[in-house]
Amino acid sequence: ASILYLYEVAAVPGNIREQYLQKILKRKNAEHQKNVKLINFIYERIENGNLYDWDSAEICRKLKVSYNTYRFHKSNFLDGLRKYYFLPDKSNSNPGKTEQKNQDTELEFYDAKLKFSSGMRKEAKLIFLKLAARLRKEKLNSLNILNASEIYEHLLIYYYNQHDLLRYNRYLAETKRLVNYLGKRKIVLSKQHTSLIKARYYTAMGRKFGLNLVNDSSYTNKLNYYKQAYKEAAKAANPEYLTYVIFHIGEVFSVLGSSSVAMNYYRKGYDIAAKRKLQAVKYGFKALMISESNNKKKGSGKLVNNLAECWAQVKRYGYNSYWFQVVSILYSNCLISVDEEKRKEVNKELVNYLFLRSVPGRAIKILYADKTGERNYVKWELLRNEKGEFLSPGEVNYSFVYELENLVKYITSHYHKISSLAGKIKINLDLLF
Repeated sequence: ASILYLYEVAAVPGNIREQYLQKILKRKNAEHQKNVKLINFIYERIENGNLYDWDSAEICRKLKVSYNTYRFHKSNFLDGLRKYYFLPDKSNSNPGKTEQKNQDTELEFYDAKLKFSSGMRKEAKLIFLKLAARLRKEKLNSLNILNASEIYEHLLIYYYNQHDLLRYNRYLAETKRLVNYLGKRKIVLSKQHTSLIKARYYTAMGRKFGLNLVNDSSYTNKLNYYKQAYKEAAKAANPEYLTYVIFHIGEVFSVLGSSSVAMNYYRKGYDIAAKRKLQAVKYGFKALMISESNNKKKGSGKLVNNLAECWAQVKRYGYNSYWFQVVSILYSNCLISVDEEKRKEVNKELVNYLFLRSVPGRAIKILYADKTGERNYVKWELLRNEKGEFLSPGEVNYSFVYELENLVKYITSHYHKISSLAGKIKINLDLLF
């Protein structure tokens, strides 16, 4: 099993993993089945905290199965576990191939959006890809162009999170094609829907600059596209999308040091969210305003408590929204040198959240930062001499070093571009949508 596979399994809460195993064990002779033995191997490794020296060939020999059979059981287990965790009400349903094949586009679209919003993003992606392929064979009209825009936006978010510039550009081009179509063809579409399609395109263009080498001109271009998205989102009469764009504009101004401008945008977003009763959005902007107004101050008891309230409220109202990532990062940063145990708890929850939602690169970055912060490269020994007690480096902690090596390999293979503005960034934009 790869490091990411085991991390993804481990990210599912332990009680859920155990419930899922007990569900499987209800089958006749289940304890003797190969898939159950494999699950027990995986659970044992997670329980021991050893996710790095898994030998697939050795596991195949122990199970007495071929490598292809081993991969089949491994994939089936994770698919079933994820469905049991994210959509427990549907985990017992198993529609036949004929029924699945005959699902119409509307039902598939609904299913994909449900999966994506619940956290099953890689499963939703497969459906969105199928719908996108079907759309390319159809003539665009007033009935399918809005759906096409939403399908492409979901794929753009997914591939942005995967840091996949090639596929991101592919669906960015499809989104641009929709905008061009609006200007050339006569279709019956409301002004609000027309503006929403354009807002999605401009937002995607702004987001793209987070996939390239970041410099000052990147932020200028990003800001220009986000401002165009803001104008269209305002005309679209869609408060959820408008606040999404406002967040991005405010964050760019914050990174560039224009704190007062950022605060104005955050306050505007907060007011819209409060008026529209968008609770997660409201507490997200509240956290941003608290953080922005205290960005040069160390974490105080009042500041920590205020951000703790925002974090709790976002978990309550918008756990599956991007706001959970935003506020978790703000809260974690505030806890540095104030409450290290709580900071680790917040980061651990965020890391698991990201692994489960198919954003492994960002989870790895947080994990790596935490691990290097521990500085457990060697096992320190407490020694004494005539001057008193002192710590001395003893045996090398090879397990810890091997863990870091694996994390570095992943980061360098997927995230080879570094930011020239890293020192300026208070909230890592690359951790956000």
